[in-house]
Amino acid sequence: MDQSPRLSLSYVAPAQAQKHVTVNETFRRLDALVQMTVMSRTVSAQPASPEDGDGYILPADPTGAAWENFAPHNLAFYQDGAWASLAAVTGVRAYVVDENALVAFDGTLWSPIALGEEAALFGINTGADETNRLAVKSDAVLFSHDDVTPGSGDAQIKINKAAVGGTASHLFQTGYSGRAEFGLTGDDDFHVKVSADGAVWRDAFKVDRETGDTRIDDRTLRLQGTSHGASLLELDCEQTSYPFQATRYHTGGSGPVFFGRKARGTRDTPLAVLAGDTLTGFRAYSYDGSNFTESGQSSVAFLMEAAENHSPSARGGQIRFFTVENGTTSLGAERVRFAHDGAVQMGGANTVIDKNRHFQLRSYTVAGLPSAAVAGQMIYVADASGGGVPAFSDGANWRRVTDRVVVS
Repeated sequence: MDQSPRLSLSYVAPAQAQKHVTVNETFRRLDALVQMTVMSRTVSAQPASPEDGDGYILPADPTGAAWENFAPHNLAFYQDGAWASLAAVTGVRAYVVDENALVAFDGTLWSPIALGEEAALFGINTGADETNRLAVKSDAVLFSHDDVTPGSGDAQIKINKAAVGGTASHLFQTGYSGRAEFGLTGDDDFHVKVSADGAVWRDAFKVDRETGDTRIDDRTLRLQGTSHGASLLELDCEQTSYPFQATRYHTGGSGPVFFGRKARGTRDTPLAVLAGDTLTGFRAYSYDGSNFTESGQSSVAFLMEAAENHSPSARGGQIRFFTVENGTTSLGAERVRFAHDGAVQMGGANTVIDKNRHFQLRSYTVAGLPSAAVAGQMIYVADASGGGVPAFSDGANWRRVTDRVVVS
């Protein structure tokens, strides 16, 4: 055998002339291979002005007067004014200058060396430090369940802190300045926090570790929805006496108040509401044994509406109540209305108590009298013989209250 089996180092033969040539060639190879350093493994074209001793891991398709004659993925070193190719053997390692990384040849390709379990620092595409012992620069980082070993099919990220007063969290930064954070920050409750400058932090909300209650302290909770017909906020509860409760602590007499706001147009270009627009409403839906009743099929409803077209100087409003009659499924006609002027109306715009708090009978003409089949009803007949007069039903006819004569 004239050469060593792995690195192809030439042996000196007995009685060989010019032994120094063989020895010096072996020294050149060792100089390149021992503590091997290469400039890059991504340069595809042979450099025009290399420094003596520069080395490269050749790409899949190298180009250049010398490189195009070298085998892909082998090593090329510039020594004594010429390029020399060295074959890469399985297990050879090299430090790559432009990646600041160690790579190894697996017999086919060069790949980064996986560090052992006790590695103190590990940087991927960046340098790690004593604070950030694991550092990654990448457009994305994927953690997936183990389908190779295989594992359990689960995937978890675990962040463990030493004591209750410490922090175990995910921190989001802009320009390395904190802007948002969630996790256990300063206690064992779950916090979601935000900051405008990385210095002053505000809890957006907090979930109590003991009760699971969610608290929003001195903050506005704003939900914005754009899907027509979708429920923006839905509360589900089971076996709870009080599924929704509002409590207010205030030095004055004001209690919790629900504010409903309505505008036509869009969020960016709102427009004034028009007469009849619902400002705020409540509808009650029920489960009928097969399904929950659908939109428009509520059993009870009351609507707070605009009573006129609204402007900065006119904002009249009214409240209307609706029910579903027994044995039917469609929301019935309007039952009661509180008009803009305080009048109480029934069955639509039929005033029962006017704005001056006076009772008012519903007015009919003789030609349009309703059925008198239900005794005890009272109406006002506007064109009765002798003039307008209140009338009552006796179960068969309408009679004037003045003289009990049948209305005609």
